[in-house]
Amino acid sequence: NTTVGSYHAKILLTVWDGGGEDTYDFHNYNNDQTVNLGAGKWSTFSQAQLSNLSLGQSDGANVLARGNIANALMFQGDRRSLIENAITGNGDDTLRGNVVANTLDGRGGNDTINGLAGNDLLRGRGGDDNLFGGDDSDRLFGYAGKDRLSGDDGVDRLFGGDDFDILFGGNGRDTANGEGGKDRIYGQGGADLLSGGAEKDTLFGGAGGDTLQGGDGNDILDGGADGDRLFGDAGNDRLDGGDGVDRLNGGTGFDRLFGGDSVDFAFAGSGNDTVDGGKGGDKLFGQAGNDVLIGGRGGDEMTGGANADRFVIATGDAGIGGGMADRITDFRRADGDKVDLSGIDGNSAMGGVQALSWIGKDAAFTGAGQVRYQTANGYLEVNTDADAAAEMRIVVGLTSFGLPDVIL
Repeated sequence: NTTVGSYHAKILLTVWDGGGEDTYDFHNYNNDQTVNLGAGKWSTFSQAQLSNLSLGQSDGANVLARGNIANALMFQGDRRSLIENAITGNGDDTLRGNVVANTLDGRGGNDTINGLAGNDLLRGRGGDDNLFGGDDSDRLFGYAGKDRLSGDDGVDRLFGGDDFDILFGGNGRDTANGEGGKDRIYGQGGADLLSGGAEKDTLFGGAGGDTLQGGDGNDILDGGADGDRLFGDAGNDRLDGGDGVDRLNGGTGFDRLFGGDSVDFAFAGSGNDTVDGGKGGDKLFGQAGNDVLIGGRGGDEMTGGANADRFVIATGDAGIGGGMADRITDFRRADGDKVDLSGIDGNSAMGGVQALSWIGKDAAFTGAGQVRYQTANGYLEVNTDADAAAEMRIVVGLTSFGLPDVIL
């Protein structure tokens, strides 16, 4: 007699699907699994249950099956033969979808899930997971663990869950929400909606007109290219509009706002905030709190709002004509407002930074480094060279303005 061994608990199947919505459910296995829903592809959910194809052979070599289950091929592209969904267990699993809409659920373990084509639903659940939406419009949920989610192409929705997650929207008009934890979110291409959620998050809009919402915590928001909308919300946030015509809203807390290039609109919100317009003719609003407003290059309009505000003008920030003069719309001495000129070089012909001197109201310039106020027009002017003309002008629009209102 010849003993050929045992086939006890071995699994070797080829699955033909006749239509409908079907699921491979392997959640009872705690080992690492590889599940591939592609046509003609193999899935291995248990190495111990791989069939030994060499039983009965005389050479004694073991040849194991490539997997536990093989998917049937598509006949003439008929997608009814494809399995749509898969659930794995608590191991570190790899799941791959196919060309139809898939639901892939990693359950426990550090899983890698790739939806490929189709409008897919991917769930990482427990563990530190990597989720890739692939083509088309997908939904990705990290849940617990430190997850990495990539929407890739299509209009995707990403939800990080708890812990520190990294989210990439990819191309298309994506929605990404970090939820709990200190997250990093990248919108990449398209006009995206990014939300940090709880704790300290970092959001990068990338290309396209994006909307960034910091949520709770001390967040960092970078709009990137094109015209973006940034909302710091609660916490002490840093908002950088980047390129394009941006709209920045600090929210509550002590925020720092940077307009970047182009014409920007910045609203500091409540708290003692710093607002820097950067290049371009910007509109800056301090709102409540003791704010610092920095116009930057170009003719800017600054509104301090309530409390004691400081309007900062540096060398090259304000010109004379052609819309280059800065404007302060609500200067109030009673609130403790100040115009800070201490960053201006009083004499451009000399090395270093030369101090400025106050020569009074309606006085004529006689040299470099002089500051005056013209009551008829409400102009605060600075002369930084040897001629008798002003190189810098700030429109204050008051008749009562003097040395106590200026920081030299």
